Amino acid sequence: MLTLLLALGAAGSATLSVAAPNGDGSPVPPQHTASGWLFYKFPTGQPGCAGVGINNQFFKRNDCGFAVFALSDTDGTEDVEVRFYESPEATQPFATTP
Repeated sequence: MLTLLLALGAAGSATLSVAAPNGDGSPVPPQHTASGWLFYKFPTGQPGCAGVGINNQFFKRNDCGFAVFALSDTDGTEDVEVRFYESPEATQPFATTP
């Protein structure tokens, strides 16, 4: 189980990509699956970001929270990157977290 802290939120979706290097150092396309996403928002937004996380999928830009999800087929050494999009139609993320 991986916990991701979010400084920015969005009423949208998050995607996950994980890449590990090939033997020659070049990246391999993601082969992992993230599932069981649960998003929690703090009652007090930025700059305080305080309180107990409340289960909520919708965030505004100045909201704070965190997400919990399961990541399959990983040994824990891979880098994880999550990209946040304003909507399913968006082509560019508005935030990326390493």
